[in-house]
Amino acid sequence: MDIFTKNKPFDRNERFSNEIMKVLNDIFIRELELSSLGFITIKNVSLTKDLKIAKIYISSINSKFDNKEIIKYFIKNKKLIRGFLGKSIKSRNVPELRFFYDDSNEIAEDIDKLFNSINKNKN
Repeated sequence: MDIFTKNKPFDRNERFSNEIMKVLNDIFIRELELSSLGFITIKNVSLTKDLKIAKIYISSINSKFDNKEIIKYFIKNKKLIRGFLGKSIKSRNVPELRFFYDDSNEIAEDIDKLFNSINKNKN
């Protein structure tokens, strides 16, 4: 470890991903009307090595809409979201945004139900 990276716990890609996640969360709260979609959270942001493409993984709780409709909303509004992002981050280039639904919460609930049913059958 050299003296230049001593105070930086993450590499550039991770720092920029974390910054984008924070800014997008702020944009979702302040600039977009997402209440009809339920409670939307950003689970992860991953960037390509050249920082030109950001993959944003989203999940929702208490939504009236299915996963595909939620992602369609974000794809439809990605230019607007990217514009807000460009005004908020300190970078020459604003990455292209690609939205994906993260269904890990649903999978975890299904696994939990399976374990509960196994435990009930044991007793």
